[in-house]
Amino acid sequence: MFIKAENLNEAFIALSRALVNSGVNVTRRGFQCREIPSAVLIEITNPIDRYVRIPERKWNKTLGWIESLWIARGDNCLDMPAAYVKNLKTFSDDGEFMRAGYGPRIRRYGDNDDMLITTDGRRMRRQYKNGKSGNRKEPSMYQNVTDQLRFVVEKFKEDIDTREAAITIHDPISDDFDGSADYSVDAGGLPLLKTKDTPCTRSIHFMVVNGKMNCYVDMRSNDCFTYNTKIPLLNGEVWELGRLAEEKFDEKFWVYSRDENGRIVPGLAHHPRKVRRVSEIMKITLDNGEVIECTPDHRFMLLNGEYKEVKDIEIGESLSPLYRRHNDKGYEEIFYHDRWEKTHIISKKILKKECDVYDLTVDKYHNFALESGVFVHNCVWGFSAVNVFNFTLMQEYIAAMVGVPVGSYFHKADNLHVYQEFLPLVEQVAKKEIGTFPSGTNFTYTPTYKSLKEFDYLIKQLSSFESMCREGVVSKNELRGALDSMFQDELFSDWAKVIFRYWTKETVEFKNPLLNELFN
Repeated sequence: MFIKAENLNEAFIALSRALVNSGVNVTRRGFQCREIPSAVLIEITNPIDRYVRIPERKWNKTLGWIESLWIARGDNCLDMPAAYVKNLKTFSDDGEFMRAGYGPRIRRYGDNDDMLITTDGRRMRRQYKNGKSGNRKEPSMYQNVTDQLRFVVEKFKEDIDTREAAITIHDPISDDFDGSADYSVDAGGLPLLKTKDTPCTRSIHFMVVNGKMNCYVDMRSNDCFTYNTKIPLLNGEVWELGRLAEEKFDEKFWVYSRDENGRIVPGLAHHPRKVRRVSEIMKITLDNGEVIECTPDHRFMLLNGEYKEVKDIEIGESLSPLYRRHNDKGYEEIFYHDRWEKTHIISKKILKKECDVYDLTVDKYHNFALESGVFVHNCVWGFSAVNVFNFTLMQEYIAAMVGVPVGSYFHKADNLHVYQEFLPLVEQVAKKEIGTFPSGTNFTYTPTYKSLKEFDYLIKQLSSFESMCREGVVSKNELRGALDSMFQDELFSDWAKVIFRYWTKETVEFKNPLLNELFN
């Protein structure tokens, strides 16, 4: 299937339509999905407009910039990105490094420092650990490794028409077999690697077509509660969420929901499921004595109907309450916030323990009440547009170093799917007209860097600036001064301003007009 769109937003609409109209229902790993039964090739003709503006997508507009910095400097240490995405470490095997992180694979593919080798030479695995204090390597220091970004740039400098400017992400030595396990001849060799951290992207290929830099990406084919979280049903029963997942996976049932007008209404729930295993959860205590355990990023409904991740809710902030009682005739009565006392969080604590976490889906309202008396949001989009942002920005700065304009971005998905619980939102996006989100920008940065050496120097400066913002070591005024003194390049100036804006909440003037609209 081939889909052509002007920008990322239009691509989302077209892909949603394709899933609704041409998708088939399948079961993968015990989960019901809707997938397109063939590979999908997406062309985005204006990849510079890489900013998601579809409200339902609820995109983190800062994360793409942070991950792009992380990749460009060759890191996979989680210290920096985890400051922007609090649950990121739960997707890592060790909570410190993202084994499948693209940075080291792009900037120092095949680094032998952490290769494991037995005396007979059979055991091998590259750990790809870079970025922690004491082990960070700058691209200029790389000796016996492959800086694939350098390879791409120099291939174009050598031959503008080259077809060899490709970056490989998958590493069979690291990703396929477990080099740390015992080698067994009887078993046929090393066992398959068991990891929750496998790279989705296989390769990134760049070519100059009609004088413009095209990019071709080949890609293969989450907030929740613990098992014992109690959910009240409209039939008067109270079920543990984990038990619902075990016994009512294929059933529909009614829960308490809140509509857009603030009324408590019946919500049709389905697909209770185990989502993943985490190593860190948050224990919160309400002023009614109830205790809830969930991932720190799960969104709770506030009294005004807005949602906020529980990690960001202030102690004492009013939540949307559910109060129930039975009258003298045995009928259940529902009271709302103007009748009874409000509910608040009075304490929060991070617990380091491994456990499975669960969620369910509520049609139309996408929220449900807990037995503890508060409303929470169910999971929505389980996929990310961050990779498209990362790779189109890479396309842009490689084009700048080569000295050609940006062309089209091509994204090949070997398996494009959506879990059944997200299908109502996909259907909602599919109803939007093509042209609803025309390109918000054709803005092109004028680069000051003409080589990878100059680019890497700016990346180093940007990394230093990000550290100053994140660690709070200097004042806001000093950071503003650093913005002007450190970044004369337009792209890097905007990049730094995104980071500054995130940490200080102060208004800044971006070079790209669309960023002023998005951030200010």
